[in-house]
Amino acid sequence: MHETTRLVLSIVVLFGGSLFLSYCIMWLINAHRNRLDIEPGTVVRMVGPGGAYRCHFQYMRGDNLVFSSPIQADRYVPIRVGERLLVQAPGKDCLITFRSHVLERDSSAHELVLEAPTYVRRTERRSEDRRSRLAGEDALMNGEVAEVVDLSAAGTCLLTYRKPVPGERVRVVLPSTGLDAFGWTLDCSRASLGTHQAYKVRVQFEEPLAGLGLGTLSADR
Repeated sequence: MHETTRLVLSIVVLFGGSLFLSYCIMWLINAHRNRLDIEPGTVVRMVGPGGAYRCHFQYMRGDNLVFSSPIQADRYVPIRVGERLLVQAPGKDCLITFRSHVLERDSSAHELVLEAPTYVRRTERRSEDRRSRLAGEDALMNGEVAEVVDLSAAGTCLLTYRKPVPGERVRVVLPSTGLDAFGWTLDCSRASLGTHQAYKVRVQFEEPLAGLGLGTLSADR
């Protein structure tokens, strides 16, 4: 009888311990997946019922996020408390996207406080195969001279003389291919263009090339 009781207790403890370990592992995975590694000062895009706006991430307040109030036509946009927003921000090697709602609006400090998201989506820059067939081709970034390093359906890497702000919306044109697309700058590093100092800039397209009717480029290998 005692042997049977000990066996049952051992099974219960083993089963309970396995469940607890599984829970801990899933909690750690979700915590890592949903962490927000946005640098203060990063330009982000907010999309709500009234349209799309750009502002800056300021800092974390506990688990919540503080952003500068969006400006449109030199005026602060009156986003209401409780309004639900889609937020897109450049992260390290990825584009971070999440939904949240406004907890507070400080009109004097021109700040918005958003609730920490429960789910964060990361679009990895390197999930698309990058091709270097167009390396060295002339390009334009916001009308300024640039040079192609590589290109994929999701984004491109350019050499340019001007250092953009992470999260800045840019227009990329490749005259030799007819590519004309908008995207977000993810990051940049010092480089050289000819004999001049330049910057290597990585851009995430707002729409993949296939969606822009450039399937021949995105399919090229």
